Amino acid sequence: MYLPTNASRARTAFSRADLLVVIAVLVVLSVVRLSSLGGTRSSSNASQCADNLRRIMQAWVMYADDHSGTLAPLGSGGSSAGKDPSNRSFLGGWLDFTGRYDNINPDLLVNREKAPYGAHLGEFLRRDVRVFRCPDDPVVVTVFGRPYSRIRSVSGNNWMGGAVYCSQSQYRMVRRLEEIIGLEPANSLVVVDERPDSVNDSWFAVDMLGNFVDFPSYYHDGAGTLGFADGHVEQWTWQDPRTITPVVTPGQLIPLNVPSPANADLDRLRSVASLRR
Repeated sequence: MYLPTNASRARTAFSRADLLVVIAVLVVLSVVRLSSLGGTRSSSNASQCADNLRRIMQAWVMYADDHSGTLAPLGSGGSSAGKDPSNRSFLGGWLDFTGRYDNINPDLLVNREKAPYGAHLGEFLRRDVRVFRCPDDPVVVTVFGRPYSRIRSVSGNNWMGGAVYCSQSQYRMVRRLEEIIGLEPANSLVVVDERPDSVNDSWFAVDMLGNFVDFPSYYHDGAGTLGFADGHVEQWTWQDPRTITPVVTPGQLIPLNVPSPANADLDRLRSVASLRR
């Protein structure tokens, strides 16, 4: 792995102080923007979704600042994320369409006392679990005989505090702020609002060489919401119809990890997910 010299790091790495200044500006801009928004319920929900991810990203940056630049862990995915000391994750739990308690359990996202291996951002969010779910996510599950909206629609870029995908070790895994080199923080993907029939574990897996693994949401007039390492949020309108395939069977996952050659949306996601070492 190429490790830059201290001098080159000083030139290329994004310092925590720089990030905090950017966050402060973004907070002010988001307040101004939200105060001026009107329009339809759809545009209101899109704005709320963006604000949710913006708050997550602010908490993510604050966590790194409080931990000397170490990123909040995303873990290795799977059903044990956020529940096991070997798989710590700020986006814990496994979501599905059953009565599984993970579908509605706020502790895995915001309560470190009850979920010591998860919920890393909870204290910075004042335990407001609502930020982890897009208001346009339509999924309702029955748990303990009652209907509930699932607790989370947000997943994390596996290359940012997670683990290498499919032994693709030629791509850079980032675990500390100063390791965000080459890709600027403004172009380094951290979290994605994932479509409900794709989301399961903590990962939004990005295969840098092969298939389209996990699929982003497209609730907002064909656009999905993404959060970046400098704290800002974008809503991307997807261009390839394969990215926004219709629901196959309600209450079931769509086919995941599928070939999607020459998909401009997948190429764009790869461009912000990682870089070759």
